[in-house]
Amino acid sequence: ERASATGGVRDLANSGDRLYHQLRDAAVTIAEDWPGRGASAFCEDSVLLGGANRLIDRFCTLMERQPVDIRFGGQLTIDQILARPAEVARLARAGLSYVFIGVETLSPEEIGGMSKDVGRKRSSWTDRMHQAFDILGAAGIDCGCAVLFGLGERHDSRLALLDRLDRFRRSHGAPDPISLNWAVQHPLCGEDGGANYDYVD
Repeated sequence: ERASATGGVRDLANSGDRLYHQLRDAAVTIAEDWPGRGASAFCEDSVLLGGANRLIDRFCTLMERQPVDIRFGGQLTIDQILARPAEVARLARAGLSYVFIGVETLSPEEIGGMSKDVGRKRSSWTDRMHQAFDILGAAGIDCGCAVLFGLGERHDSRLALLDRLDRFRRSHGAPDPISLNWAVQHPLCGEDGGANYDYVD
């Protein structure tokens, strides 16, 4: 969910420790209930550990000191992957086996831009997607993606995006899966027909 709906991230400074302890507790519980089956988890943060180097480093340090037998996944943006290949590789050694990214479009400018498109001056969104898949693949991390239609793009742009993702899948083995989504008004941003929903509702 967008921050304007849910509010800002709380207690981000301790999130590396918190995630470590949550994964450790999950692995212990699963080992007790299902011996020998192995544990896995998906971290549902909008971006894993806020994408912050110091938080990723803290989490990885804890995993290196006292490893947890768990495979886990999380979300990162394309530009975060490109800016942190060493941290991505370190996360892979700590158990990160799956990353989910949002692709949305091949042409961010067609939909009025995207705040996460921070590397637009360096290279195209498509080129950066390609590089991100390479980094994840080199680290042994599987990658899935979300495509969001209905942002104002043209229909031929949607078809071009699906074609490009198909070519990426054949050349890189990723993204897989591809989640197709349709953009809708967010009921928590004043578009709830007067129902006055809050986040819990």
